[in-house]
Amino acid sequence: MGSLELTLAAATILGGIAALWFFWDKIAGWWTPHGQPPPHKLPVEKWVDLKYPSDSGLLAKLEAAGYRLAWCLDTNLARKLDLEGWEVVVEALDSGVPTKFRLRDRPADQTLIKKRVG
Repeated sequence: MGSLELTLAAATILGGIAALWFFWDKIAGWWTPHGQPPPHKLPVEKWVDLKYPSDSGLLAKLEAAGYRLAWCLDTNLARKLDLEGWEVVVEALDSGVPTKFRLRDRPADQTLIKKRVG
């Protein structure tokens, strides 16, 4: 085998490796379930107005499920979540993406939280 044949073989192997690396996301897709969007680990933030929970039906839905809703200043959020038993409201919207609801306010923005009644 001559040096030209060895060079051609090495270039072919390296080209194949580069092609696998370049198209890896498409190749890996062969082994993942089809028709399912990738799961979102963290909820996205949706900036809403003060009346959004009642106007969207979210308030009625969560009250029917036994929750009380409130807006919480972000400066007080850790206390409410860690010490007082509240949870951040996270709902999957029409697209299936987990979403938390935020309100622009002063002196700090607010987050919609919920607590089980009773």
